[in-house]
Amino acid sequence: PLVGPVLAAQMGYLPGTLWLLAGVVLAGAVQDFMVLFISSRRNGASLGEMIKEEMGPIPGTIALFGCFLIMIIILAVLALIVVKALAESPWGVFTVCSTVPIALFMGIYMRFLRPGRVGEVSVIGIVLLVASIYFGGVIAHDPYWGPALTFKDTTITFTLIGYAFISALLPVWLILAPRDYLATFLKIGVIVGLAVGIVILNPELKMPAMTQYVDGTGPLWKGALFPFLFITIACGAVSGFHALIASGTTP
Repeated sequence: PLVGPVLAAQMGYLPGTLWLLAGVVLAGAVQDFMVLFISSRRNGASLGEMIKEEMGPIPGTIALFGCFLIMIIILAVLALIVVKALAESPWGVFTVCSTVPIALFMGIYMRFLRPGRVGEVSVIGIVLLVASIYFGGVIAHDPYWGPALTFKDTTITFTLIGYAFISALLPVWLILAPRDYLATFLKIGVIVGLAVGIVILNPELKMPAMTQYVDGTGPLWKGALFPFLFITIACGAVSGFHALIASGTTP
């Protein structure tokens, strides 16, 4: 959702803006909300399980296999973006790795130490997250720890695979839910900071509504307006991925 609009901007701001509005209003939000509503009425069943209940075991199995293939493609793309961002970046490696023990602490805190104290654990998590961001910059310039936390993209790739495997075996309340909850504050904080910075600086917008790259000869990626605009901006409009998230993995 963050990278797609940036890539699509090479075609101009108008195609992406229209697709975001039309895709969300007419398809994406409707689909995701309906799947979430139906899943909540069926005790949080996944999309494949609901299809199996309505149409039988064979269509349900086919749907589950299709969802599995879609998840592989989506996660491969997302992992590629993460790998490119963390490779040769000790600051990013330290901050991202720090969120794992922070999330584990938040999960244990909410489960055993102070059940129901969401406000307390939120404050603690945010403080630790901000500290990890600050000390990430300090460590990145350290003559010893900076090089020690500088990894190639291959190392980052295998590390992500291992982390995904281990986190999939752990309970949702221990790592997935608290880490996603913690990341929400980081994303919202970045977006708010960017919005405030744009308002204060008031930069001149020079991006035209349409560029010459709508024919598929763009500098970032090759592909015409149709269908690549809808592939590039999928998560922000309609992709089907959020329907999977809303119907099975939602804790």
